[in-house]
Amino acid sequence: MSPHGADQPRASVPLVMGHRGALYAAPENTLESFMTCAQMGADSVEFDIWTSKDGHLVVVHGETSPDGTRKGMLCGMMDVSQLEASPTSRHHFVEDLTWAELSGLRFQPNLKIKLPCPEAQVAVSTGIPLLRHVLEMCKKTGMRPTCELKGLDTAHATVELLEELQMTDVATISSFHHNLLVQTKQANPSIRTAALYEGVLQEDFIAQAKSVGADEVDLCWMHVLDQPQVVKQAHDAGLLVMAWFNGPRTMPVPETAELYARVANTGLDAMCVNHPALLVQVLKDMWPPAIQTATAHAADADLTHEFVSRHAVLAEV
Repeated sequence: MSPHGADQPRASVPLVMGHRGALYAAPENTLESFMTCAQMGADSVEFDIWTSKDGHLVVVHGETSPDGTRKGMLCGMMDVSQLEASPTSRHHFVEDLTWAELSGLRFQPNLKIKLPCPEAQVAVSTGIPLLRHVLEMCKKTGMRPTCELKGLDTAHATVELLEELQMTDVATISSFHHNLLVQTKQANPSIRTAALYEGVLQEDFIAQAKSVGADEVDLCWMHVLDQPQVVKQAHDAGLLVMAWFNGPRTMPVPETAELYARVANTGLDAMCVNHPALLVQVLKDMWPPAIQTATAHAADADLTHEFVSRHAVLAEV
Protein backbone atom coordinates (compact mmCIF):
# COMPACT_ATOMS: atom_id res chain seq x y z
CA MET A 1 0.00 0.00 0.00
CA SER A 2 1.24 3.50 -0.80
CA PRO A 3 1.99 5.80 2.18
CA HIS A 4 -1.18 7.74 1.36
CA GLY A 5 -3.55 4.82 1.03
CA ALA A 6 -3.64 4.23 -2.74
CA ASP A 7 -3.75 0.43 -3.07
CA GLN A 8 -3.31 0.18 -6.84
CA PRO A 9 -1.78 2.81 -9.12
CA ARG A 10 -4.05 3.89 -11.96
CA ALA A 11 -3.04 4.28 -15.58
CA SER A 12 -2.95 8.08 -15.50
CA VAL A 13 -1.66 10.71 -13.13
CA PRO A 14 -3.90 13.73 -12.50
CA LEU A 15 -2.68 17.12 -13.52
CA VAL A 16 -1.46 19.42 -10.73
CA MET A 17 -3.23 22.77 -10.95
CA GLY A 18 -2.60 25.66 -8.58
CA HIS A 19 -5.80 27.35 -7.39
CA ARG A 20 -5.14 31.06 -7.97
CA GLY A 21 -1.48 30.09 -8.04
CA ALA A 22 0.19 29.11 -4.78
CA LEU A 23 -1.88 31.22 -2.40
CA TYR A 24 -0.32 29.91 0.80
CA ALA A 25 3.07 31.16 -0.44
CA ALA A 26 2.11 34.50 -2.04
CA PRO A 27 -1.07 36.58 -2.44
CA GLU A 28 -3.60 34.82 -4.67
CA ASN A 29 -3.90 35.67 -8.36
CA THR A 30 -0.63 37.61 -8.47
CA LEU A 31 2.41 37.14 -10.67
CA GLU A 32 4.36 36.13 -7.57
CA SER A 33 1.82 33.43 -6.76
CA PHE A 34 1.85 32.09 -10.31
CA MET A 35 5.63 32.00 -10.56
CA THR A 36 5.86 30.21 -7.22
CA CYS A 37 3.29 27.71 -8.47
CA ALA A 38 5.48 26.96 -11.49
CA GLN A 39 8.55 26.58 -9.29
CA MET A 40 6.65 24.04 -7.17
CA GLY A 41 6.26 21.80 -10.22
CA ALA A 42 2.61 22.46 -11.08
CA ASP A 43 1.45 21.59 -14.58
CA SER A 44 -1.28 24.21 -14.71
CA VAL A 45 -2.61 27.26 -12.94
CA GLU A 46 -6.17 28.53 -12.48
CA PHE A 47 -7.07 32.20 -12.20
CA ASP A 48 -10.05 34.55 -12.39
CA ILE A 49 -10.75 37.10 -15.12
CA TRP A 50 -12.71 40.35 -15.05
CA THR A 51 -12.85 43.36 -17.36
CA SER A 52 -11.96 46.78 -15.96
CA LYS A 53 -14.18 49.81 -16.52
CA ASP A 54 -11.99 50.85 -19.45
CA GLY A 55 -11.83 47.43 -21.08
CA HIS A 56 -8.65 45.80 -19.74
CA LEU A 57 -8.71 42.10 -18.89
CA VAL A 58 -7.45 41.74 -15.32
CA VAL A 59 -6.82 38.79 -13.01
CA VAL A 60 -8.37 38.99 -9.55
CA HIS A 61 -11.00 37.05 -7.62
CA GLY A 62 -12.73 39.59 -5.41
CA GLU A 63 -15.49 38.92 -2.91
CA THR A 64 -19.27 38.89 -2.85
CA SER A 65 -20.96 42.05 -1.60
CA PRO A 66 -22.50 41.91 1.90
CA ASP A 67 -26.02 41.78 0.46
CA GLY A 68 -25.05 38.88 -1.81
CA THR A 69 -26.09 40.64 -5.01
CA ARG A 70 -22.73 41.30 -6.66
CA LYS A 71 -19.29 39.71 -6.99
CA GLY A 72 -15.88 41.24 -7.60
CA MET A 73 -15.74 43.40 -4.47
CA LEU A 74 -12.18 44.43 -3.60
CA CYS A 75 -12.25 45.98 -0.13
CA GLY A 76 -11.97 42.68 1.75
CA MET A 77 -8.25 42.14 1.20
CA MET A 78 -7.01 45.17 -0.74
CA ASP A 79 -6.41 48.71 0.48
CA VAL A 80 -8.96 50.84 -1.40
CA SER A 81 -8.62 53.92 0.83
CA GLN A 82 -6.99 55.89 -2.01
CA LEU A 83 -10.05 55.49 -4.23
CA GLU A 84 -12.88 57.98 -4.35
CA ALA A 85 -16.15 56.79 -2.87
CA SER A 86 -18.60 55.42 -5.40
CA PRO A 87 -21.77 57.51 -5.83
CA THR A 88 -23.90 54.34 -5.83
CA SER A 89 -22.11 52.08 -3.35
CA ARG A 90 -19.68 52.30 -0.45
CA HIS A 91 -17.93 49.23 -1.86
CA HIS A 92 -15.49 49.08 -4.76
CA PHE A 93 -15.91 46.50 -7.53
CA VAL A 94 -13.49 45.45 -10.25
CA GLU A 95 -15.78 46.38 -13.12
CA ASP A 96 -16.31 49.92 -11.78
CA LEU A 97 -12.60 50.79 -11.73
CA THR A 98 -10.18 51.69 -14.51
CA TRP A 99 -6.93 49.84 -15.03
CA ALA A 100 -5.06 52.88 -13.69
CA GLU A 101 -7.04 52.60 -10.46
CA LEU A 102 -6.77 48.81 -10.21
CA SER A 103 -3.04 48.75 -10.91
CA GLY A 104 -2.40 51.02 -7.93
CA LEU A 105 -4.11 48.73 -5.41
CA ARG A 106 -2.12 46.47 -3.11
CA PHE A 107 -2.99 43.58 -0.85
CA GLN A 108 -2.87 44.34 2.87
CA PRO A 109 -2.24 41.82 5.66
CA ASN A 110 -4.59 43.22 8.30
CA LEU A 111 -7.85 43.98 6.55
CA LYS A 112 -11.19 42.20 6.92
CA ILE A 113 -9.98 39.09 5.10
CA LYS A 114 -6.66 37.72 6.32
CA LEU A 115 -4.49 36.30 3.58
CA PRO A 116 -3.09 32.81 4.28
CA CYS A 117 0.39 33.61 2.92
CA PRO A 118 3.28 35.14 4.93
CA GLU A 119 2.92 38.86 5.62
CA ALA A 120 6.36 39.45 4.12
CA GLN A 121 5.05 38.22 0.78
CA VAL A 122 2.02 40.48 1.03
CA ALA A 123 4.30 43.47 1.47
CA VAL A 124 6.24 42.83 -1.75
CA SER A 125 3.30 41.77 -3.93
CA THR A 126 2.82 43.67 -7.18
CA GLY A 127 -0.97 43.54 -6.89
CA ILE A 128 -3.52 42.88 -9.64
CA PRO A 129 -1.96 41.79 -12.96
CA LEU A 130 -3.19 42.12 -16.51
CA LEU A 131 -4.30 38.86 -18.10
CA ARG A 132 -1.72 39.41 -20.83
CA HIS A 133 1.12 39.33 -18.33
CA VAL A 134 -0.23 36.21 -16.64
CA LEU A 135 -0.53 34.36 -19.95
CA GLU A 136 2.96 35.44 -20.97
CA MET A 137 4.28 34.00 -17.71
CA CYS A 138 2.41 30.75 -18.32
CA LYS A 139 3.91 30.53 -21.78
CA LYS A 140 7.40 31.14 -20.42
CA THR A 141 7.12 28.56 -17.63
CA GLY A 142 5.19 25.93 -19.60
CA MET A 143 2.18 25.94 -17.28
CA ARG A 144 -1.21 25.43 -18.89
CA PRO A 145 -3.57 28.30 -18.07
CA THR A 146 -7.12 27.66 -16.89
CA CYS A 147 -8.93 30.94 -17.38
CA GLU A 148 -12.05 31.19 -15.22
CA LEU A 149 -14.33 33.84 -16.63
CA LYS A 150 -15.95 35.89 -13.85
CA GLY A 151 -17.00 38.99 -15.73
CA LEU A 152 -19.89 38.51 -18.13
CA ASP A 153 -18.13 40.37 -20.96
CA THR A 154 -14.83 38.49 -20.85
CA ALA A 155 -15.24 35.61 -23.32
CA HIS A 156 -14.49 37.17 -26.70
CA ALA A 157 -11.63 39.36 -25.47
CA THR A 158 -10.00 36.40 -23.70
CA VAL A 159 -10.21 34.30 -26.86
CA GLU A 160 -8.67 37.10 -28.92
CA LEU A 161 -5.75 37.39 -26.49
CA LEU A 162 -5.16 33.63 -26.50
CA GLU A 163 -5.13 33.70 -30.29
CA GLU A 164 -2.69 36.61 -30.36
CA LEU A 165 -0.32 34.79 -27.99
CA GLN A 166 -0.77 31.49 -29.88
CA MET A 167 -1.97 29.71 -26.74
CA THR A 168 -5.33 28.35 -27.87
CA ASP A 169 -3.98 24.79 -27.90
CA VAL A 170 -2.82 24.83 -24.26
CA ALA A 171 -5.47 26.95 -22.53
CA THR A 172 -8.79 26.02 -20.96
CA ILE A 173 -11.60 28.51 -20.49
CA SER A 174 -13.92 27.69 -17.58
CA SER A 175 -16.90 29.36 -15.97
CA PHE A 176 -19.90 28.89 -13.72
CA HIS A 177 -21.68 31.06 -16.31
CA HIS A 178 -22.14 28.38 -18.94
CA ASN A 179 -23.36 30.85 -21.56
CA LEU A 180 -19.80 32.21 -21.62
CA LEU A 181 -18.61 28.78 -22.74
CA VAL A 182 -21.03 28.98 -25.65
CA GLN A 183 -19.58 32.38 -26.54
CA THR A 184 -16.07 30.94 -26.33
CA LYS A 185 -16.84 28.08 -28.71
CA GLN A 186 -18.54 30.47 -31.12
CA ALA A 187 -15.42 32.62 -31.17
CA ASN A 188 -12.99 29.70 -31.50
CA PRO A 189 -14.30 26.11 -31.48
CA SER A 190 -10.82 24.67 -30.91
CA ILE A 191 -10.38 26.13 -27.42
CA ARG A 192 -11.08 23.67 -24.61
CA THR A 193 -13.92 24.76 -22.33
CA ALA A 194 -14.89 23.53 -18.88
CA ALA A 195 -18.27 23.77 -17.18
CA LEU A 196 -17.87 24.61 -13.49
CA TYR A 197 -20.33 23.27 -10.90
CA GLU A 198 -20.94 24.07 -7.24
CA GLY A 199 -23.66 23.30 -4.70
CA VAL A 200 -25.82 20.23 -5.26
CA LEU A 201 -24.67 18.36 -8.37
CA GLN A 202 -27.68 17.86 -10.62
CA GLU A 203 -28.26 14.44 -12.16
CA ASP A 204 -28.15 15.91 -15.65
CA PHE A 205 -24.87 17.80 -15.18
CA ILE A 206 -23.23 15.87 -18.03
CA ALA A 207 -26.08 16.70 -20.39
CA GLN A 208 -25.82 20.34 -19.31
CA ALA A 209 -22.09 20.39 -20.10
CA LYS A 210 -22.58 18.72 -23.46
CA SER A 211 -25.37 21.14 -24.36
CA VAL A 212 -22.96 24.10 -24.17
CA GLY A 213 -20.19 22.27 -26.01
CA ALA A 214 -17.93 21.83 -22.98
CA ASP A 215 -14.96 19.48 -23.17
CA GLU A 216 -14.57 19.15 -19.42
CA VAL A 217 -16.54 19.27 -16.17
CA ASP A 218 -15.00 20.96 -13.13
CA LEU A 219 -16.55 19.55 -9.96
CA CYS A 220 -16.09 20.31 -6.28
CA TRP A 221 -13.79 17.76 -4.64
CA MET A 222 -16.70 16.72 -2.39
CA HIS A 223 -18.74 15.76 -5.45
CA VAL A 224 -15.95 13.46 -6.57
CA LEU A 225 -15.56 11.75 -3.20
CA ASP A 226 -19.27 11.51 -2.40
CA GLN A 227 -20.23 10.33 -5.89
CA PRO A 228 -17.12 8.67 -7.37
CA GLN A 229 -19.20 7.19 -10.18
CA VAL A 230 -19.49 10.64 -11.76
CA VAL A 231 -15.87 10.45 -12.93
CA LYS A 232 -16.52 7.37 -15.05
CA GLN A 233 -19.83 8.76 -16.23
CA ALA A 234 -18.13 11.91 -17.47
CA HIS A 235 -15.31 9.95 -19.09
CA ASP A 236 -17.81 7.69 -20.83
CA ALA A 237 -19.40 10.84 -22.25
CA GLY A 238 -16.02 12.01 -23.59
CA LEU A 239 -15.50 14.66 -20.93
CA LEU A 240 -12.41 15.38 -18.86
CA VAL A 241 -12.87 15.78 -15.09
CA MET A 242 -11.21 18.30 -12.80
CA ALA A 243 -11.84 18.56 -9.05
CA TRP A 244 -11.52 22.02 -7.51
CA PHE A 245 -10.86 22.69 -3.85
CA ASN A 246 -12.49 25.53 -1.93
CA GLY A 247 -10.48 28.59 -1.07
CA PRO A 248 -8.93 28.65 2.42
CA ARG A 249 -11.83 30.52 4.04
CA THR A 250 -14.49 28.02 2.93
CA MET A 251 -12.52 24.76 2.87
CA PRO A 252 -14.34 22.65 5.52
CA VAL A 253 -11.42 20.31 6.28
CA PRO A 254 -7.63 20.61 6.07
CA GLU A 255 -6.01 19.87 2.72
CA THR A 256 -3.91 16.88 3.71
CA ALA A 257 -1.86 14.37 1.76
CA GLU A 258 -4.45 11.73 2.61
CA LEU A 259 -7.29 13.83 1.20
CA TYR A 260 -5.37 14.55 -1.99
CA ALA A 261 -4.61 10.85 -2.43
CA ARG A 262 -8.26 9.88 -2.03
CA VAL A 263 -9.33 12.36 -4.68
CA ALA A 264 -6.46 11.44 -7.01
CA ASN A 265 -7.40 7.77 -6.83
CA THR A 266 -10.91 8.34 -8.21
CA GLY A 267 -9.57 8.33 -11.75
CA LEU A 268 -10.05 12.02 -12.52
CA ASP A 269 -7.79 14.06 -14.80
CA ALA A 270 -6.83 17.15 -12.80
CA MET A 271 -6.92 18.61 -9.29
CA CYS A 272 -7.05 22.35 -8.62
CA VAL A 273 -5.57 22.74 -5.13
CA ASN A 274 -4.33 25.41 -2.73
CA HIS A 275 -1.15 23.45 -1.90
CA PRO A 276 0.33 22.47 -5.29
CA ALA A 277 3.69 21.47 -3.82
CA LEU A 278 1.97 19.00 -1.50
CA LEU A 279 0.02 17.47 -4.38
CA VAL A 280 3.19 17.13 -6.45
CA GLN A 281 4.77 15.16 -3.60
CA VAL A 282 1.66 13.02 -3.06
CA LEU A 283 1.60 12.01 -6.72
CA LYS A 284 5.31 11.21 -6.67
CA ASP A 285 4.65 8.89 -3.72
CA MET A 286 1.65 7.26 -5.38
CA TRP A 287 3.08 6.75 -8.87
CA PRO A 288 6.63 5.53 -9.55
CA PRO A 289 8.56 7.48 -12.20
CA ALA A 290 8.21 4.62 -14.68
CA ILE A 291 4.42 4.82 -14.50
CA GLN A 292 4.46 8.59 -14.82
CA THR A 293 6.66 8.42 -17.93
CA ALA A 294 4.61 5.67 -19.55
CA THR A 295 1.44 7.61 -18.91
CA ALA A 296 2.88 10.73 -20.49
CA HIS A 297 3.77 8.84 -23.67
CA ALA A 298 0.18 7.58 -23.91
CA ALA A 299 -1.34 11.04 -23.51
CA ASP A 300 -2.21 11.59 -27.16
CA ALA A 301 -3.95 8.24 -27.50
CA ASP A 302 -6.93 8.86 -25.23
CA LEU A 303 -8.92 12.02 -24.51
CA THR A 304 -9.29 11.15 -20.84
CA HIS A 305 -5.49 10.91 -20.49
CA GLU A 306 -4.67 14.15 -22.25
CA PHE A 307 -3.99 16.05 -19.05
CA VAL A 308 -0.94 13.93 -18.14
CA SER A 309 1.29 15.09 -20.98
CA ARG A 310 3.73 16.91 -18.72
CA HIS A 311 3.86 14.54 -15.78
CA ALA A 312 7.14 12.86 -16.68
CA VAL A 313 8.82 15.86 -15.03
CA LEU A 314 7.41 14.81 -11.64
CA ALA A 315 10.18 12.25 -11.35
CA GLU A 316 12.73 15.06 -11.51
CA VAL A 317 11.03 17.55 -9.14
